[in-house]
Amino acid sequence: MSLLIATLAIGLVFAVLALGIYMSFRVYQMPDITADGSFPLGAAITARLLRDGADPVTATLAGMAAHHGREQCAHQCAHALHPV
Repeated sequence: MSLLIATLAIGLVFAVLALGIYMSFRVYQMPDITADGSFPLGAAITARLLRDGADPVTATLAGMAAHHGREQCAHQCAHALHPV
């Protein structure tokens, strides 16, 4: 039963990710796949810090900062390549 709940939880997270990608391709008409790289980057940094014994709050904040930093960089590059 716990496997089913975990599978549904992960599915809901990926559904939100898929919605973000759908909106960028179909609604905004601009191929922005920032979500494909920024979520796994934040998760990888958080997981690595937790594995190395860091405080969970600090690891989560570091993962969020990495996600935000990559997102900002990707948006600046996208606007430089496709000015509005």
